[in-house]
Amino acid sequence: MALTLHVLASVAWAAAVPLPAEGTITDVVWAPDGGALAARVTRPGAENVVVQALHGAFPAGAPVHLRLPGTPDGAPVHLGRPSWADARTLVTAGSTNAGPTRLYVGQVGSPILTELVAKAAYKGELSAPSVHPKTQRVAFIGTHEGRADLHLVNLKKNNLRQLTTTPEPEDVPAWAPDNKRLAFERAQATDRDLFVLDLPSMQTTLLAGGPGDQVRPAWASNQRAVYYTSAPTTADWSLATVTPGATPTTLVQAVRLPAAGPPPLTPDGRHVATTSTEPTERSIVSFHALDGDAAPRSFDTGLVDVSEVALVRSADRILMACTGFTDPGAPRRTLHVFDVTAALSAAPQP
Repeated sequence: MALTLHVLASVAWAAAVPLPAEGTITDVVWAPDGGALAARVTRPGAENVVVQALHGAFPAGAPVHLRLPGTPDGAPVHLGRPSWADARTLVTAGSTNAGPTRLYVGQVGSPILTELVAKAAYKGELSAPSVHPKTQRVAFIGTHEGRADLHLVNLKKNNLRQLTTTPEPEDVPAWAPDNKRLAFERAQATDRDLFVLDLPSMQTTLLAGGPGDQVRPAWASNQRAVYYTSAPTTADWSLATVTPGATPTTLVQAVRLPAAGPPPLTPDGRHVATTSTEPTERSIVSFHALDGDAAPRSFDTGLVDVSEVALVRSADRILMACTGFTDPGAPRRTLHVFDVTAALSAAPQP
């Protein structure tokens, strides 16, 4: 599918966020109020989560490196993509080199994580946390004796509940805004499909399936989800949208897949951001209307090979975080924040 891009108004301001000088930055996630960014920084033998408090786009204080309880500062740990519970609290999966993966809770400004689910309550591995901010409920994957099923725990009450029991492994739960449904991946014989669990009825239905993989769901509203899909015979990825019970629609092809995150949505759920695999468009972030009625809007970051996009509303501004190289000879990716309010509010100009 051919895609026409329209470059919109320039940014009101932009800033580089000074995360560690060495390591690969991925899985950038905003706190709900835009007051902090969390990101994974991968180095040989370790994956850390670093939290940077912000004032608008600009750093406020030094970044904080999270660490597991009982581990010294700088010890190699393996932390997963974080999920924010509120403006101060996040949940991540983590392990040491020798230990199992468990769920941990962190606070902005503190490096020490605390374990969410005690080993006595669940003896297996815990991963892929997804927090519903309004209810503080954490959906996650619990893996025990070869089974990877969907579980639920309340962040405040810590009451554990198993939601699915299937021979097929599951992954990447995502909350609907109404707190009543969870979308998630389930591995089939040769690919991965998306399902929806309705919590009041505990009924599971297919959301998106067919040849190829359907992965990383995100809810734009209670009635619409977006996800990445691949053809069974190619390595190319597309972005699709679906209403539960309806036929999926491919929104855009040849998109670049983030390291681990779902499609990044604008705060109002009306647009989804993509970056491209096309060599001439790798500085551009494109915003696609989910109703398909408007031409894609695009924003040229001026970076090389832009990726890992995240969006948030902070006061009356829409901020976009992303990673990229500052020039073709730069040794590593850096993290940047842009004000894209004008780009999303202006009409596209051919």
